Amino acid sequence: MPESLIPPPESGTPADLSIERDDTYYFHDIIILVFPVYVYGQRIAYLPLIQVEQCLFKVPRFYLERESEVFRDMFQLPSIGDNIHGLREEEPLRLDGISGEDFRQFLKVLYPVDDTTFSRLSLGQWASALKLADMWDMERVKTTAIKRMEILIPSPAERIVLGRQYHVDEWVVQGFMKLIERVDPISIDDGRRIGFEWAFMIAAMRERCCAHNSSQTWGSRQPRGAVAVPQDCADHIRRDLGLT
Repeated sequence: MPESLIPPPESGTPADLSIERDDTYYFHDIIILVFPVYVYGQRIAYLPLIQVEQCLFKVPRFYLERESEVFRDMFQLPSIGDNIHGLREEEPLRLDGISGEDFRQFLKVLYPVDDTTFSRLSLGQWASALKLADMWDMERVKTTAIKRMEILIPSPAERIVLGRQYHVDEWVVQGFMKLIERVDPISIDDGRRIGFEWAFMIAAMRERCCAHNSSQTWGSRQPRGAVAVPQDCADHIRRDLGLT
């Protein structure tokens, strides 16, 4: 079992929370305390009964600094007296509002323990890594996560949802294209997943593609088959959605 640590009250961590060292990602150098924050209206409240366990991570700071200007700036902040956060367990660097499980999956990508780590990660684990990489502007980590998630996303609707959530415009366009050209029309479940406003947009685009008048800019539907879309369909989607 991980060693239990209870920091003193002056450390800024509630004294009734048990802090543990992470089993895998507790190395040397910088000490980070991941501490979720839950917001209700304008009030921030700590909810120990439902939050992820409080855990200390100790990892080399080099990769965090190399990949993210956010962390470079964070580590360069001037200290007050002898209170240098991140050097002692009593004064960890706190990342408020971050899920411990999300941070653990992120570290699996930043510090893989072996050459099979990436192939073992699930879509949800990659999504956790992508979420934090996007938050901290880590382009290389984000690129790796996007590439790995490409083959794991199960449906066009999910591709649209993830693309919107993590600012991957190409996934949004690809999801639209798949829903427009597939044989079956967009479903109620698809609408619930992506939002009915976007579902109506896709339905309208399908109608334009299914128009029988060959003189129109948009394409026509193949009998009992997938919808044929013109080559400039992706450009229309980007324009209508305001994507680059």
